Amino acid sequence: MGTRAFFPLPRRVVLGAAVAALLPFLARVGWTQPAGTLEIGPDNPADENARSSFEIHMSGVINPALESATEAEEEAETTGEMKAEAIKANGGKRIATVTLCMATLHERAQFEIAELAAPGYPQLSTGQILQKVGKWTCDFRLMGVAALLSKVAQSQPGTPLKIVGMYQQRDQRLQLVSVEIVGLEKQ
Repeated sequence: MGTRAFFPLPRRVVLGAAVAALLPFLARVGWTQPAGTLEIGPDNPADENARSSFEIHMSGVINPALESATEAEEEAETTGEMKAEAIKANGGKRIATVTLCMATLHERAQFEIAELAAPGYPQLSTGQILQKVGKWTCDFRLMGVAALLSKVAQSQPGTPLKIVGMYQQRDQRLQLVSVEIVGLEKQ
């Protein structure tokens, strides 16, 4: 009897009004890809703490700086033409040099990026994708199938590569999808 005086409206009406008031907020609730945790609101891929991953395509040269002049001469004969083709394809531009870390193989490599794109988010600029470059020892933490990781790790200095992967800004994690040597496409 005391509660009836407090709630003159039927409970169904009060519950319905509460759900209707919360409905716009419930539509924004989603599950994030990496950890499967509940998150409120959309995830902006341009945010440096974004948890959702997005696809990126990078083209460039692995380990561009050679240690000695004799090695440079030897490598120029074998990979010089392929490197020149990769640089010409991008109009001679170099965007940035980043450090790729492959923890499972205990390897690091420098990668000189000539071309960078996020096909799913054309509004993302190169600067937004590379906003964490230089903040840590590893700019991209490569993960994925051992065959793709070893293809990157075993590439000779100066080899032009095209790397496609799913990038997560927050952890700087790049899940490899494909790695191709530019100039050696299947014919």
